[in-house]
Amino acid sequence: MQNNLDPRISFLHPQLRIVKTDAINRPTNARLLQAVGATAMDSRGTDLTAHLNANLENIDFSVAGQHQVPVAVMDDRGNVGRAAFTLTIVNTEADLDGHSPIVVESAPESAAASQVASGATQPKSKRRRPKRLIIGGVAALLVLVLVIWGVSAHQNAANQAAEASSSSLAASSSAAAASSAEASSKAAESSAAASSQQASLTSQNSSLSNKVGSLKSQVKEMTTVVKNTQQAVNDYKDSNDRAQYESTISSLQQQVSDLQQQVQQGNSNAVVRGAMSSQLNKLSTTVGDLENSSSPSDASSTLKDSGVNGIVNKMQDLLSSF
Repeated sequence: MQNNLDPRISFLHPQLRIVKTDAINRPTNARLLQAVGATAMDSRGTDLTAHLNANLENIDFSVAGQHQVPVAVMDDRGNVGRAAFTLTIVNTEADLDGHSPIVVESAPESAAASQVASGATQPKSKRRRPKRLIIGGVAALLVLVLVIWGVSAHQNAANQAAEASSSSLAASSSAAAASSAEASSKAAESSAAASSQQASLTSQNSSLSNKVGSLKSQVKEMTTVVKNTQQAVNDYKDSNDRAQYESTISSLQQQVSDLQQQVQQGNSNAVVRGAMSSQLNKLSTTVGDLENSSSPSDASSTLKDSGVNGIVNKMQDLLSSF
């Protein structure tokens, strides 16, 4: 009996705040579950955290407000566990008020950063100029003291100082240009990495949406088969038409077989496939027993003992969790 209990879901941070964003840059299902510290375990102690799913379908991440985000997980026996955490979308980072954990996206380095890096090298060359002016002043004083003898020597020294200043300015300009180029290169690399990550997240979201849509379609079709099976037995009791009953049961058995093949070839995770296959096998056995029933009362008793209503409930729980 212990193993038939629903899985348990817990959150390390049940309150979460994020800054509003557009549909492309919105946080993923997995990122939000990681931020709230979501974990899941079935009644046998098996870790189901990797199979958690948060339902974000009705949340507009571009509008500020508070939402209850439902989270669900199903074990390999078809038991479904549910919980929810609070997601508050705020207008700006200033509205976060220091709450943690916070989901934020790292922005690429802007071109302004490279301009600041370039400008930061300029004061070094300017600080050298007062020293050169002092040297020029001393040289001029020596010229005045040694008007005749020192004229030629002073001119040579002035020429050498001018050449040194020119070389220093050229080196400083080259270093600034190299620093600016390096900053621009890093910004371009960061931007390219962000674009690649965004494309990957968009692809993942699209794949997940396709999987969920396929699963919903299969669950609805399976629920319809169960209801049609119940209706076939009821019609058999009312009309006692054996030929019509056998034709309907045969058609339902084919539908169950087709569904089993779809589930096995589907791209849903192993836990979901296992749960659906288990219920489909049970349904297939029930339909087979109904086909072999000898009378309407026998068919009605077989349907009642099969527990087919439990299959409907399991499938409805699975569908609502997505």
